[in-house]
Amino acid sequence: MPWQTITVIGVCAAERRAYASELAAATARRAVTIEAHDGAEITRAVDRGEALVLDLETDVDPAPILDIAGDRVVCVVDARHMFDDLRDLAPVYERALPGDPRGDIGARARRAVRALECAHLIILVEWRRSSTTELSMMMALASHLNPGARIRLSRGALADLRASGVDEPVGLRTG
Repeated sequence: MPWQTITVIGVCAAERRAYASELAAATARRAVTIEAHDGAEITRAVDRGEALVLDLETDVDPAPILDIAGDRVVCVVDARHMFDDLRDLAPVYERALPGDPRGDIGARARRAVRALECAHLIILVEWRRSSTTELSMMMALASHLNPGARIRLSRGALADLRASGVDEPVGLRTG
């Protein structure tokens, strides 16, 4: 069955944004950047059956968005600093957001792991300068964190989707 919504997550903002944009163009979907936890726009678009690529900013918790959007989740990982991201204990926010009763500011490492854990497809970008040993360790770690995900060294969004083994997405361009 074709899927309507592709949600793109990951802690490397520039690479995630670029990949989401490329994915939207390759699949003739509307790209929407999600900068806050408000899912109203997503709910309206999903209810209309609109084909979307959702780009979740690093500080957005994916869980409530995925409850609305469902379908497929692509985690974009920059291979140049995956291990650094997983060691980074810096908070995503310097202090709790207004209205956050938990006071939970999170850590970049926890966000990186969460993104890997909830993806259907894990895409490693900027991998060409990594050694075979480093790439093997990255792929093994990603596989351990999410045994059900497909893991791919990116060759571009369209090629990644075609080779991913997931259902054929709506609007996939043939040329």
